[in-house]
Amino acid sequence: MTTKEIVYEVLLTNVASRDNDPLLYVLVADQLELHNLPPYALLTALPYQTIRATRQNIQMKNPHLRGEFYEERQKHWWTLKKEYSPTYLDKLQLWRQSV
Repeated sequence: MTTKEIVYEVLLTNVASRDNDPLLYVLVADQLELHNLPPYALLTALPYQTIRATRQNIQMKNPHLRGEFYEERQKHWWTLKKEYSPTYLDKLQLWRQSV
């Protein structure tokens, strides 16, 4: 099995791992039977960012595998984006001040 297939299977069977990358990492390491390695060797054999990126890719293509807090994070992100993103009029005013 590939890492992507294992991550997909873990996301299907363990709902808590959908929002928890460290838990997902441990469960994938257990599936690959790497849990007996020392921490440094484990991170070398199975990079953490690979598991995180694979989870994101799978959840992007399969919305039913997204976690409970996905929509809350998205709403929070849009709120921050609106708060810190200048509008067209704000940009125009800044441009006029700089001229």
